[in-house]
This record gives sequence, structure tokens and C-alpha cells, in this order.
Amino acid sequence: MSNRTCSVMECERSYYSLDYCKLHYTRWKRHGDPLVRKYKVPEPSGNAPCVVVGCDNPYFARKMCPMHYKRWRLHGDPALGEASFPTGCIVNDCVKPHYAHGLCSAHHTRNKRHGSPVARLRGDVVDGCKLCSSCKRDLPIGMYRVYSYRGYSELNAQCNTCVKKYVHARRARLAAVESDHYKPHEIFERDQWTCRLCNEAIDEALRWPHRYSASVDHVIPLSLGGSDTLQNVQSAHLTCNISKGARIPA
Repeated sequence: MSNRTCSVMECERSYYSLDYCKLHYTRWKRHGDPLVRKYKVPEPSGNAPCVVVGCDNPYFARKMCPMHYKRWRLHGDPALGEASFPTGCIVNDCVKPHYAHGLCSAHHTRNKRHGSPVARLRGDVVDGCKLCSSCKRDLPIGMYRVYSYRGYSELNAQCNTCVKKYVHARRARLAAVESDHYKPHEIFERDQWTCRLCNEAIDEALRWPHRYSASVDHVIPLSLGGSDTLQNVQSAHLTCNISKGARIPA
């Protein structure tokens, strides 16, 4: 084994090629000079103190110690007092630790994505109500079906009224008739929450399976060749819809 060393003065690294060690050989190959320094070597920090008045800790970055550097990153003020430094999330009933801007990590992310730290998201159940992903209404959880998957039970993303639309669309495809893309809530708003079979008002607060809750009725039933279009659907009480059945009213 050779005991040759690098030919560069004061370099005691082992020989690699052309009388240079691997470091100086790479510099010579890339820049033409084994002594060139492509990047500026940072000066050692030593025991330089933090620039914040009254802090004797050695600086970590931007001439600040790790504690004041973190305060500057989060709040823009490295000299933020210890008493005013937030420790928890400012959102009510949230016990998670502070992350940034007075919020925990979850509420901070929600604020960045949706503009509000308390924005209602899909799956959130508040006071027994949940947002429907289709009609965007805040409905009681009784309006959602519960399905199980691999041992986990979860509420459906869409309410029972919106799910019925997929049932009608499937029946329309099987019957080979025309079908429009609509939401049941749009039909109720169009008909001003009035039953087109008995001409009585529909209580919006009533939910399925209440007999007087809102439902979508086909003027000409799908089984008799009717289409699933906006012109052939109307709002009706659930009991009126069931009583009508697959008949065309006179």
C-alpha cells in the first residue's frame, strides 16, 4: 500500500491521482486549479452571542439563537415576550398546541386552504348536523345512511335525498330514457316547496322518512316510459308520492 500524500502544501490527505488527493484532484478537474474554492467557506460562529438584547445564548441563524429565531419565523418578532408567547390554539374548544399565527396545525392548514380556521369540511359533524357534499345543506345525521367498510362505520357523504337521484338515474338508464343532471334540492326550490299533487306546502324542516317530507315525483312514471328530465319531475310529499304510485294522474 502506497504512503504517498497530496502534493498540495499543508495537505496530508492520501494520494489519489496526478499527485493530488481526491479533493484537490476534483477541483483541478472541474476548475483547472487545485487550490480554487468554488464556494465561500462560512466563518465559524464560535461563541458569538444572540443579537437580542439580554440574550447571551450563541447565535444559530441570522445572528439569533434558536429560540429567538423560531419566534421570528412564526411571529415576525424575535423579542416576543415569554408571557405573551401563545401556547395553545386560539380556536374555541381546541386543546391542540400552537403551531403558527395563534392556530394549531389543523386549523392553520384549514385557514390556508379554505380561508377560515373554522370552515366546515366534508365529514365534520357539528351539533348533530353534517354538510351534504352534493346539495351543501347542513342536515341532521339522520338524513345520511351509515355504511360499513372493513369494520369501520361511516356516514355517507350525500344525504338520502341526493342519493335518490342516483336511483332515478339508474332506472332511467335501464329503461333507455333521457335523464338530466339535477339535484333534488333544486327541484324543491323551483316548485317553492309546494307539493304538486295536493298543492299543500312542504315543511323544509321535515326529514325522511317522515310522511310529509319532501320527495321527487315523476309526472309520467319511469315504468310507463317517462323521462328523468326537469320537465317530468316535480316536488311532492312522500306520502302523496307513494299514494300516486306508478299512475298518471287524471
